[in-house]
Amino acid sequence: MLKRSLQVSTLRQFVRYQSTAAASAAANSNATTSSGSSGSEGPASSPSNGTQFAREIRNREIQAALTKNDLAEASRIFEHNFRPERARDFLSPTIYSLFRELAKVKEPQSGVISAKHVFEQLLRGGVAPGWMCQAVIMADVAKGHPEQGIETWIKFLEAIGDPELTVLQVNRGAAVAAMIAYCVMCIKGGIEVKPEEALQLVPLKKLPYNRDILIQDYGSRLPRDLSDKVIEAVKKIRLHAVDFNSLDYLKDLPTDQPILLEAVYHEAQTKEKVTGVKLTEVSYARFISCFAQSTMVNRAFDIWNDLMKSGITPTNLGWNALLQAGALSRKDRRDIVDQIWTHMEKAGVSPDADSYATLIELNFRDHQIDRALDIFSDVQSGKIPNVNVSLKIFNIMLNGLLKNDMISEAEALRAEGKQKGYVGNIMTYNSFIRTYIDTKQYNKIETLLTEMGEDQIAPDVVTYTNLIDATFKKSRDSGVSPMPVVDDLIKDMAANGIKANTIAMTSIIGGLIKSTGDIHAARALFDTLLHRNLHPNQRTFATIIDGELTYGSRERALKYFHSMPRNGIRKPTTVYNQFINASARRGDANGALEMLEQLIEDPYTDPNRYSYYFALNVANRQNKLNIAQRIVDHLSSHRYEFDLGDVLPSLLVTMAAKGLKVPPQLLERAHASQAKKKGTSQ
Repeated sequence: MLKRSLQVSTLRQFVRYQSTAAASAAANSNATTSSGSSGSEGPASSPSNGTQFAREIRNREIQAALTKNDLAEASRIFEHNFRPERARDFLSPTIYSLFRELAKVKEPQSGVISAKHVFEQLLRGGVAPGWMCQAVIMADVAKGHPEQGIETWIKFLEAIGDPELTVLQVNRGAAVAAMIAYCVMCIKGGIEVKPEEALQLVPLKKLPYNRDILIQDYGSRLPRDLSDKVIEAVKKIRLHAVDFNSLDYLKDLPTDQPILLEAVYHEAQTKEKVTGVKLTEVSYARFISCFAQSTMVNRAFDIWNDLMKSGITPTNLGWNALLQAGALSRKDRRDIVDQIWTHMEKAGVSPDADSYATLIELNFRDHQIDRALDIFSDVQSGKIPNVNVSLKIFNIMLNGLLKNDMISEAEALRAEGKQKGYVGNIMTYNSFIRTYIDTKQYNKIETLLTEMGEDQIAPDVVTYTNLIDATFKKSRDSGVSPMPVVDDLIKDMAANGIKANTIAMTSIIGGLIKSTGDIHAARALFDTLLHRNLHPNQRTFATIIDGELTYGSRERALKYFHSMPRNGIRKPTTVYNQFINASARRGDANGALEMLEQLIEDPYTDPNRYSYYFALNVANRQNKLNIAQRIVDHLSSHRYEFDLGDVLPSLLVTMAAKGLKVPPQLLERAHASQAKKKGTSQ
């Protein structure tokens, strides 16, 4: 069933905004007041003034106690004020800070409650966040009591009331922590890990399969040997749970994470060997397509060879995936596509509409616009037997014309196609909207939105990103506040089946930064997220911080960074690395070292190979051997198992030749890594 199209009320608001903005620009009148209330939430949705006042006083008192490091006083205030029926009022950055400070307490202290107690109190009120549940479970596991972690998980499930909610991103950390608790309990008890039992306890549809994700995000406190056993246990559960031929599974394969994709394909091959259930042509075709889109075209060709060895006779589905891979090759792609086309026909498989769609798209990509138009003309006129203009070809033509600044031609083709019953897909509508924003043809956006409603095309997150971007851009020309319209657009998302939650808002913030570099709009949207009581997650902070480091200011980025703990979110290695890399790009070796040392001192996370590479590389470029030496000294303090990766060893060898004192054992590992890499490439 199609989701509802863009709400008429929001469309009217968007149109009214354009009119108000135009009037404002012409008359320079104060129009903000006339349109400012339409998008705001009414007082009914907010707590009463008295409740809000009491909450602010309580939070100030707790924060003052935390500032003095007086956990006993902070505990007393919490206990004195907490009531289960008012638990939702206790969801605030101050309470998150209290929880995190209590979580650091290793031994019981007089008058100091435990972090677990805070979680259980909130749980009584039915509002305990998933990340708190995760922390409590992992604390129990780290203390050697995995069974208590499982009890906590069961209480959390009972409070949620719906097992399906456990698969949501906000609860994923808690679910994986519970899975780890189950595995640790089995390992310590010498009991076999049973996948069916594990999945009944933790009904996760997607289990982590990456060592870094599993250990860094959920099990960083576990000893290395136990972590390794947990990883193997989770792999066993995944192998049982995942159907690699399922369309739902194939749909979610990553197209921008080649290393992860490689791990998934290896896992699929392993399950094939263990169970005897063969991969289908659909699965092979999807893997070929995903590898090609993730820039690993040669690996896509390897998967094709696996398909041929499997005994499956490829149909158009497999050949078209191979054509797509050839079209995405960096070198000689036209020759490669021609060769594939020839082999396809020799195999007795006639190219179909999808084959010609790939050919048209290739010519647009290579700026062979006339050739693309000729192929389309041949298909349209019926010169090519058994091939008609498909919706895919139609949309590729529209996108190709728009990307080559042939806007009027794209508009003419869209009008012609509409008469013949062709309707653009959401990607095409988004391309037109983006084009009209860039060319400031805002009135045409209104027409498109109306047509989307008529054609039953449901907007997606990209649509809303574009509309929010258009609203901010128009506001700069007119001086009218964009926030009423932005608020209406956010409300409208929910009406169209896109929950205006943290994940969706993070995607929009990221879209504003990546597609437009509009850091001011991104900041405003981040503030809107907080205003709507949507709690930013780790990815939200990483997105806005990356935007500030790229388009805004380092000071603002640091402000967001240091506010993460107040929002109940630890500072992850990846965000530290963003700062280290930003300093490296500026040639600031001192700044890179400073952030690296903050990362090393952080008790909740650890540096990885990228942390050291970014910092050491800028020290090398700036010839700061004293800074480089401090970095290497830190690196040397890690255990032998520390993963140096591919590029860090080369840098260590290079700097050792410059006189850097690299410990013999570390230098030996660097040389061995280089030799292994050289042998693999030959």
